[in-house]
Amino acid sequence: MNLPNSASKSFSLQDLKAGLVVFLIALPLSLGISLASGAPSTAGLISAVMGGLIGAYFGGSYVTINGPAAGLIVVVLTAIQSLAPGDPALGFKRMLACVIVVGMLQIFSGLIKAGRFAALFPPLSCMGCYRQLVSSLSLNNYMYFSVIKLKVL
Repeated sequence: MNLPNSASKSFSLQDLKAGLVVFLIALPLSLGISLASGAPSTAGLISAVMGGLIGAYFGGSYVTINGPAAGLIVVVLTAIQSLAPGDPALGFKRMLACVIVVGMLQIFSGLIKAGRFAALFPPLSCMGCYRQLVSSLSLNNYMYFSVIKLKVL
């Protein structure tokens, strides 16, 4: 298996230190995200450790940014609630299973070099899809917050 240039380099002590710093900085936010999304706090701890150390190992660019994304709270919470309504523990297990399957699909797609098919899609159609998504989310948020404002007043 051919590793990318950044992964084939030697893993130095500076990379390990950088990974530990990322882990320590990301730890509070990772714990907060896990609790806000309905996952156990150990999930936040494990994701901070893995994100820091694995990101440092496979990273290597001076412009790489690793760390938790607060925007995933809504995605994880919705997945946990919809995969097992009324049972958060089962929903969390099912969400983890989905993450593992998607990760395996991404690795498989990388091995067969499926990224080359991206050239078949015109960039304008992708931009149109993104703009439609942003406009529908913006409209839904506007409607939601205008209803809240009306109820408060």
